[in-house]
Amino acid sequence: MKYSTFNELIKLDNNKKYIYNSLSNCLLQIEDDMYSKFESLSSDSSSLNVSNMDTKILNKLSEFKIFTENDEVEIDRLHMHMLASRFDATRMNLTIAPTRACNFNCTYCYEVFRPAEHMTKNTEDKILDFVKKSNPKKLHITWYGGEPLLKFETIERLSNKLSENGIVFSGMLITNGYLLTKNIISKLGDCEIKSIQFTLDGVESVHDKRRMLLSGGKTYKRILLNITELLKSSVSQNMIIKIRINVDQSNINDYSQVKESLQTKFLQYNRNIVIYPGWVTGETNPDLPCLSKSDISEFTLSNSKSFFPNNSMIECMARHVNSFLIGPNGDLYKCWHNLGNENYKLGNIYDDRLIINDLVLSKFIIGTDPFLHQECRKCKILPYVGVDVQWKGLKISS
Repeated sequence: MKYSTFNELIKLDNNKKYIYNSLSNCLLQIEDDMYSKFESLSSDSSSLNVSNMDTKILNKLSEFKIFTENDEVEIDRLHMHMLASRFDATRMNLTIAPTRACNFNCTYCYEVFRPAEHMTKNTEDKILDFVKKSNPKKLHITWYGGEPLLKFETIERLSNKLSENGIVFSGMLITNGYLLTKNIISKLGDCEIKSIQFTLDGVESVHDKRRMLLSGGKTYKRILLNITELLKSSVSQNMIIKIRINVDQSNINDYSQVKESLQTKFLQYNRNIVIYPGWVTGETNPDLPCLSKSDISEFTLSNSKSFFPNNSMIECMARHVNSFLIGPNGDLYKCWHNLGNENYKLGNIYDDRLIINDLVLSKFIIGTDPFLHQECRKCKILPYVGVDVQWKGLKISS
């Protein structure tokens, strides 16, 4: 029996004391004497002596993994569950870009120099064949771009083809919202769209300078009008409406104002609306006033009512064996950031052998796995390693 490496002692200003374990995701309030014992164990775990400890207390501390027989065994168990999810081929996640064209000229877009490619009906049929061969029990499609509503007819056709072939699926739409007309709204249900993500860039005056039309025209008012029309419609009753507010150093102080304004404006519609910050970081936007990790941490602590961690170990599609991004011409990728980048292309939907670039695939599936690196296995936040760390891991392994 040993004191777990994944324990963290916490002392608050009001002198309340806690111990948290990231493997079990358990937070316990403890008395002063117990805190002192744990403090000693954290510096010298070999001093643990449980012979005089109450059996019930010992069993509870073991249950919550404060004490473990072996941390390595617990880590391997966690890894096993992650691998089971990663290689679960019964589910499929496809991100499909009907077009790489866009009607916006956002100042920070990482999809620069994109050709105005559009998906053909033949490519739609190839995607249908691909899904039928995979025969997943659960299929989720994210419609992406470019701006996918520029080619809504592709979304509509391919959705109909899937339904006509008895394929059950759910969909998510990522859109700037400018082209979301009443006609399109009326068809979202037939396309099995269960959630939509919009993006704003702070208050109207800031947004219109950063998310303008290709012509330079303003977009904020039109987007809010379209969101309002969506919320008024019956199709949005069982839909999750996500509004991402991009935040960097220049507009970070506006976030709360914008969020409260939107909540007040949309409250009357009684819909499932999620408003959240989208961090503008230097990874893809080195020329903007980006936020540092400490900026994001401080902001989160100041603005979140609850930030208790969630160690569900859900990975992004890039590390799931049966998930892909499909470009307008049928090119296959593992990550949204890679669309159009030949260095990260896996193959093409038209190829008899779909995956040509096994090296890139293996780097995504295996190369970014934190459980395979000793330094990561010792990290107290290993159970919460997310997309950000996985993406950085890929670039390091490359």
